Amino acid sequence: MLELSRNVAILDNELELTATRAQSVGGQYVKKTSTAIHLRFDISASSLPGSIIRKICWPLIII
Repeated sequence: MLELSRNVAILDNELELTATRAQSVGGQYVKKTSTAIHLRFDISASSLPGSIIRKICWPLIII
């Protein structure tokens, strides 16, 4: 669970974490790798209260 405040949290099953690994092309970095973590969250399908969703998405929502 990702706690945003005392009263608001995002459940673990609402977060999608993906790790990717890319190898370098060579040169002085031959034996090194780069790693990235992608975090995805579908706010429209979340359990967050509507008031929080509206505050986050306010500029994007057309009513």
